[in-house]
Amino acid sequence: MTTLLSIDAYKRKQNVLAAKAHARRVGASSNQRAPKSKEAYTAEQRRYLNTCVEKHIDPDARLLAALREARFVLKLDRFGEDELGFHMNFLQKTKYCKHISLSLGSVAINRDLRTKFDRLGLKRAYAYENQGATTVVRSACSSAYKTPELQRFHLMGVKILPEVAPLLAKSFFHCHQLEDVSLSGTNLGDEGIEAIAMALGKCPKLHLLSLAGCNLTDNARDHIAKIITLHGVIKDEAVWSSSLRGEAAPNTSMPELLINLSRNTLGDATAETICDALYNDKWLLGLNLGGNKISQQGTEAFIDTLANNNKTIAVLGLANMKEPVATSTLDTLDSLLRVRNRFLQQVATESREKRMALGSLLLDWGIAKDTIVEICYLETLGKHATVKSTNASKKPALVSPKARSSLVHPRASNNNIRASQKLHSNNNYEDVDRNNNDEDEGGNGDSDSEDGEVAATTADSHVKTIKYLIERLSALESERRKTQAYVSKLEAENQQLRVELEARTTSPPSPGISPIEAQIIAQLETSISCLAEQVEIMEHENSAANIAEEA
Repeated sequence: MTTLLSIDAYKRKQNVLAAKAHARRVGASSNQRAPKSKEAYTAEQRRYLNTCVEKHIDPDARLLAALREARFVLKLDRFGEDELGFHMNFLQKTKYCKHISLSLGSVAINRDLRTKFDRLGLKRAYAYENQGATTVVRSACSSAYKTPELQRFHLMGVKILPEVAPLLAKSFFHCHQLEDVSLSGTNLGDEGIEAIAMALGKCPKLHLLSLAGCNLTDNARDHIAKIITLHGVIKDEAVWSSSLRGEAAPNTSMPELLINLSRNTLGDATAETICDALYNDKWLLGLNLGGNKISQQGTEAFIDTLANNNKTIAVLGLANMKEPVATSTLDTLDSLLRVRNRFLQQVATESREKRMALGSLLLDWGIAKDTIVEICYLETLGKHATVKSTNASKKPALVSPKARSSLVHPRASNNNIRASQKLHSNNNYEDVDRNNNDEDEGGNGDSDSEDGEVAATTADSHVKTIKYLIERLSALESERRKTQAYVSKLEAENQQLRVELEARTTSPPSPGISPIEAQIIAQLETSISCLAEQVEIMEHENSAANIAEEA
């Protein structure tokens, strides 16, 4: 017997069904909107896309992704005059970038790019021309001038003419948060560094300065020394003023400035001037002079300065020198620098990003792999040891891979561990209780030993991993250089063929028959003879068929 439903029960049932249907619709709509929210663009990204649509310009994918993080990253190798002008105008109107990176020469020219340049009537990117390079530098300086919170300024491969170098100095004076400046491959020259030396030296938070491949000579030695000296004065004044205000002053024994001067033509005169600037300096952490003309005399000047005066510089790159230097001299220099690795280790412990950046930088500077492993892989002593030593410093002690062997016990083998486990399993409960009581009375000695063994195991595995990764990275870099050399060779051959073809097309026709025409005529004659033979065969076949029909 079925029960009759009342009107109220029917209404309640319909309300429940309606609520469930509404919940399903809301859930489905939220699931559909979720991917769209992840793909939502920021205000700068929307402005860039709208401007591209308005000007009929294809948006750059790398720049579009960088704008989400308040960065302006752009490779200029693909742009003609109109595209370059559009992006530089957009850069001038950007006021919220913390990172400006413009590079030229890092993109290999492929067939599509060459076809594009042919269509535009160009041989290469417009930024290679003086007018295009000037546009890039002016736009970057204008944007940096309007962005006092700028932290990184990279202008690599773009030619900086002497008349626009003062604009860089004017921009650097307004960027008080600037930490990283790279002008590599810009052919800045002695006049250019003279214009920006004071501005760079007065950047209070500058950590990394790259002037590699800037066509610097010994005439720029005083300006290089000015950067080092002014930076030290600014840092000393900051420490002094903080102490007067009663604030926590930064660590005065912690240098932080890294300068890259590789691939120039600096000689012994520059080395001696830099040594004079390092006499009382305690803020320069590393200096790369690889690929210059510093000889035995300049290297000995650095050794004398490091041994007697300067106690903080920890990296001095002298790889690929154009002048020979004795191996014993380099070994002496390396022994002086090795004891100062603690400054680099302090930088490596600040964050994972700084540790990876420091390791990559040292690899580029040609530092030995063992030294990089010792610097970038650090281990803190166990937590138990830190807790037990109440009078120890709050900062954990830094231990290099070479020094760990004297601090921890060697790891027990698997066979020993199994034997120990089996032995303990065969003991009676009384022995177990007695051992437990001894452990309680004696403290945590066994646990500390086990922690040391685990730490040693982890440390060894990490060192092996880092060594493998460094070797793999070196192999990949070598393969990349070989590939780039091969591509450059092909590009040179293609360029030579293009020149020969253009010369041949522009030259007046020579009298008589050219070799190409003679070859074409020979091929035509061969084709005609083949056709004649085929016609003759067909005629014989037709005549034979007619004779057969008549018979």
